[in-house]
Amino acid sequence: ETYFTAYWAKKFMTDDIFESLALKYLTSWTNTRLPHKIRIMRDVVRDFQIDGIAVFENKGCRAYSTGQLDVAATLNDEFGIPYLAMTGNMADPGGHDAKGIRHKVDAFKELLESHAAAKIDA
Repeated sequence: ETYFTAYWAKKFMTDDIFESLALKYLTSWTNTRLPHKIRIMRDVVRDFQIDGIAVFENKGCRAYSTGQLDVAATLNDEFGIPYLAMTGNMADPGGHDAKGIRHKVDAFKELLESHAAAKIDA
């Protein structure tokens, strides 16, 4: 079982369709509490040796975005993993600053490269 199937694409869990739908809804990423999201992402960081985190705060879907910056900041505090936070709106393709985002992505890439170089030197 992968992280995707375990946390996002869950199969029906019981033979009772209504119970299974309720379980899927109640345990989906957007409907879990912040401590649970942090636990999941700690496992991802450990299992996949994550070097950085990119967070897209989607103003068009607050349920998905809620807590993302808290998760990223917690992982930064605990593991020293840098994160990039971007904001946009899936419902408004023109509601972002393309040049500003490009600048942030380029700076984040340089930060990740410097972290990788520091690991090699250590």
